[in-house]
Amino acid sequence: LDASRIGRLVLGTPAIYGYGGSSDVATIRAGEFVWTGLAVAPGAAMPDTLGDGRLNIAASRIVFGYGPNTQPGNQVVDNRIALGFTDVTFTASESVTSTNKSTLSVYHRQGEYVAGTGYQYSGGNLTVATPLLTGAAGSGNTLTAGGDIRIIGSGGAAVPAAALGAQLKLAGANILIDSSVVLPSGHFTVNASGDIVLGGNARLDLAGRAVPMFDITKYSWGGDLILTSSAGNIRQEAGSTIDVSAE
Repeated sequence: LDASRIGRLVLGTPAIYGYGGSSDVATIRAGEFVWTGLAVAPGAAMPDTLGDGRLNIAASRIVFGYGPNTQPGNQVVDNRIALGFTDVTFTASESVTSTNKSTLSVYHRQGEYVAGTGYQYSGGNLTVATPLLTGAAGSGNTLTAGGDIRIIGSGGAAVPAAALGAQLKLAGANILIDSSVVLPSGHFTVNASGDIVLGGNARLDLAGRAVPMFDITKYSWGGDLILTSSAGNIRQEAGSTIDVSAE
């Protein structure tokens, strides 16, 4: 789907299912891509025919949340799942952000249903290629993959981000962060079963900001960073930076 000439493409669905072969690639292009999920469970996939292809979504700006002129509830979590793909890639030349409480899960296969916990999933790698991964003020976003997660640069320059208090969580097998994650006074959690690597281009900025208020300036707190590996290593390469200082 090539909607690159459209200013904004809003996709309102809780699920994208893939049924293609290993050489198949599904691509969506847009000026701005907004993926709005749902709080309710999606329609059932056909697990016996789930595919082995790839899903690529490319835009100047990718938003997990809502488009303009909408009134989402701030207590509702909008869920999304991409299932039946070996690899899912989001490429944004400007930024990837969230605007409310959101989740995205990427899996290759669906397993058995377990009472009390739901379907079991496995596989599926997630790549987010962007110069800036961030979130709107007070938003919360969770990105989960059955395989590896890579947060890498896309060649563009990161724009300033000043929205306070966003939360972001990554959960996967091995996780590489090699781009800018900017969550001023925010909360960033990374959970991996394998290795966590902060590449040389990683910039984790959770520092506080100066906040002008009429004739005075107040200063926000430093954010929180939690890196957890259950069975691997955590490595910070030369050139990467972590800033959780208060302004």
